[in-house]
Amino acid sequence: MSEGVGLEKIPLENQPHDCVFSPNSDHIYIGLVTGEIKGFGFNDTSFERKLRVRPSKKSCRGLDISSDGSTLYAVSKDGSINYVDAHTGQISHTKAQAHDNPISRVKLTMPNLVATGDDEGVVKLWDTRKPEAVRAYTHHFDYISDFYYEDPQRKLLTSSADGTLSVIDVRNNKPEPVGHSDDQEDELLSIAPLAGTSKYAVGTQLGVLSIFNSKQGWGDCVDRIPGHPQSIDALVSLGPSILATGSSDGLIRVMGVLPTKFMGVIGDHGEFPIERMKLSSDSKWLASMSHNEELMMTRVDDMFEDSDGEDAAEDADADMAKDDSDEDESKEEAEEDAEMEQQAEAQEKEAEAEEEEDSDSDSSPEPQPEPIKKKSKKNKHFIDNDSSAAFFDDL
Repeated sequence: MSEGVGLEKIPLENQPHDCVFSPNSDHIYIGLVTGEIKGFGFNDTSFERKLRVRPSKKSCRGLDISSDGSTLYAVSKDGSINYVDAHTGQISHTKAQAHDNPISRVKLTMPNLVATGDDEGVVKLWDTRKPEAVRAYTHHFDYISDFYYEDPQRKLLTSSADGTLSVIDVRNNKPEPVGHSDDQEDELLSIAPLAGTSKYAVGTQLGVLSIFNSKQGWGDCVDRIPGHPQSIDALVSLGPSILATGSSDGLIRVMGVLPTKFMGVIGDHGEFPIERMKLSSDSKWLASMSHNEELMMTRVDDMFEDSDGEDAAEDADADMAKDDSDEDESKEEAEEDAEMEQQAEAQEKEAEAEEEEDSDSDSSPEPQPEPIKKKSKKNKHFIDNDSSAAFFDDL
């Protein structure tokens, strides 16, 4: 049992390719490049290895688990599928050559129905009780990068490096998709739903997040959201229109979609690209993996509660500040209006006073010159005299 202040990572000794949480217990299973599958029990502060099995000598490239948590479905580079008991590690069944090419992804859809996709774009559906594939789909021509299964509608979304997204109805007996997008001119790498909507986010090689709307058809995306500096290799839905994105720059970002809002970075794998991310069934833990030999565990259950509280407090403060500002502005406007009225009244009074003065001056007799005017005239004559220049020269 390894313990610490808080669970942050699980060392693995080898590079991981995929992982899956148990749906009904605090266990996680990791597929490694060596072909091994390791299972760990964990809590908030510690982890303990519970399982170690090697069903194939080639790398384990994909993992999924049954709805009751009893069986692991593991796919390998050698094209094989193995059913493994999640408690004992016992291999119950092996399909040695399930695909002619390395298998890249696996997904449990309906009970006893498993989907697999390989490096050449072939998708197969398997009834776990039968030895042969139920159906095979060949509409993709490059590797299958991700699966997402929409349970109520029984639809399997498939992304491929050929630049297209397809939708398979797992109940339909025809080996054709019910929807297939146009070429998006970019590799499609990951899929996640926008919870509470009919929209899906798809990560691309160029770092653009493409949004598809099932109500508007699958021919083309309805929106494109740039912003990631490198490819978006992994996507996980954390809540209504909230996504965790794993990029080739090693960062795990949280962002809101429609409206678009960058909410922060919650994980950093350093210089290594993020290959896969999975969310626990209770939405408490986000597991992520890169090219280093460890599994990063990030708590995500309480991050939005704190942020919501802070946002609410900030909004309340902003509203109070706005109200105070509005009151101050109203007072200033009232004072300005009063001052303008006073000025107008003063101007009116001045105008009336001037009119009275003008009327008084018109009616009064012309004033008589005072004796001093004569003196002033004499002074004027003295200055105008031609001898004044000599007078000033003498001074």
